[in-house]
Amino acid sequence: MRGKEGAVRSLNKSWMNSLGGWLNVWCFHVF
Repeated sequence: MRGKEGAVRSLNKSWMNSLGGWLNVWCFHVF
């Protein structure tokens, strides 16, 4: 249970990082 929760958290972290990166790239291209 505990390991699964940690894995989900790290996955969410990396997902948010990639999402933020794409947002930055998109903003730079638009503005």
